[in-house]
Amino acid sequence: MDHLAGAPRTRTVTLPDAIHHVHLDRPERGLFQLLSEVTTFLRG
Repeated sequence: MDHLAGAPRTRTVTLPDAIHHVHLDRPERGLFQLLSEVTTFLRG
């Protein structure tokens, strides 16, 4: 977060059951939460 000092806003999200390859994993392991967070970010 220190490197994002010039960003208008920052946010940290923790996916509790996620593994390193969460984008390839099952929904119950955080896939849908990841996709939701990315979509929210892209919509701004």
